[in-house]
Amino acid sequence: MSAALRAEATLRVSPVLSLALLMTGCQAEMPRVVEKSCTPAQEAPYASGIPYLGIHADAGNSDVIDCESAEAFEEGWTALEGFGLTQPNTFSPDGATTYATTTNPEEDGCRVHAIDTASGELLWCRSYDSTVALGAVEVDSEGHLYLTTEGYVHSLTSLGEPRWKTALLDGEDVDQPWGVHFTPAGHLATVTSSGMIYLIDREDGEVLSELSIPQTFGFVAPAGLDLNLDVSSLLPGGVLDSIELIWGPQDSASAESGFSTLLGGGAFVDNTVGIDENGAIYVVGGGPD
Repeated sequence: MSAALRAEATLRVSPVLSLALLMTGCQAEMPRVVEKSCTPAQEAPYASGIPYLGIHADAGNSDVIDCESAEAFEEGWTALEGFGLTQPNTFSPDGATTYATTTNPEEDGCRVHAIDTASGELLWCRSYDSTVALGAVEVDSEGHLYLTTEGYVHSLTSLGEPRWKTALLDGEDVDQPWGVHFTPAGHLATVTSSGMIYLIDREDGEVLSELSIPQTFGFVAPAGLDLNLDVSSLLPGGVLDSIELIWGPQDSASAESGFSTLLGGGAFVDNTVGIDENGAIYVVGGGPD
């Protein structure tokens, strides 16, 4: 594996800042490209000059990149309308393609998308189960893609073709990994709902090391919340309509379960790992009983 990489880059304010509202730097009369100095520390095999990492990549779980942005914006294009995005979009090493994971109310519909950053054109999309939307697509300096679904870590080429798929199990049960990040040594790191941490080889998906936080430290998962109420009755009709448009019809039990999960109950972990410049892995999850 490669040694730790540090990228010092000059950030060009990109014409891609979001999928819901893509904008470019502008002045009062004519749009212009604005050069902003930025030196993000890339302590892993991320692409030089692309400081857009998946959510919570740093040890502080801050998602902060110390760069200035443009002073004003104008809309360029929109894409993926009608889908729900709970994770940030990420970019190819050359910045020409942005990747996003989404919800889709159609069972076999696309949930991983590659979009041209200049035009907003959909280049390709792939169908995975709905859990893929719980993590972002992570992109390495070679342009390979990494993502998670229930029970699996996947790697794709930049064209969306499979490279490998690694199963993650908690005993005989399927386990849910929560996204991936790169270590300074170039490995993939992920944590699952049951509190298992895995280091995985980026080239072939081999599990290099694993550690159970509950078994090692004696910690337990936060208790689930028995709300005993119809959550849908608390939401405005317009909100319920949007939820069903994005996630499909929701019964009371599904809504209560989802609300409990959002408040931290049920699983040992429900967030991605953070990794510092020395390779230490940080996990937010359960604790002493």
